[in-house]
Order: sequence, then C-alpha cells, then structure tokens
Amino acid sequence: MTRTTPYKDVTRAVCVRCGDVAAHEWTGVCAERKGGRVVYHALCRACDVGLNRVALTFVFGPDKAEELMRGYQ
Repeated sequence: MTRTTPYKDVTRAVCVRCGDVAAHEWTGVCAERKGGRVVYHALCRACDVGLNRVALTFVFGPDKAEELMRGYQ
C-alpha cells in the first residue's frame, strides 16, 4: 500500500520491510513519488537503523558512517 499522508501514530503501523511494529517514519525513500506526492514508509527500529547505515555509508563512506551510527544508536 502506498501512503501519501503522514502517520498520526506510526507505532500503530507495521514496518514495510519486516512487518514488525513500526517506530519511525521515512519519507521519499529513493526519491519515490506517487502522483507527485511524497510517499511515507513506516519502519521498525532495527530497519530504521539499517537504512540509516546504508545511506550514511553511501554518502560518507564506511568509516565515517560507523562513527555517525555510534551517535545515532
């Protein structure tokens, strides 16, 4: 299901990746749009951390990403 409005309570949703209880909301993952509108994705804590690690590694490289992730977790 594509969601184009923010969650009022993301903890009532399930993670789009693993199905666990969601804890965070991501918008516009991979520049995804639906009819020109931002798409919202619910993620559990573990998947949110994993996605952050992938994005930070892509942007800053593995060493800087791990340094930044230590402050995030």
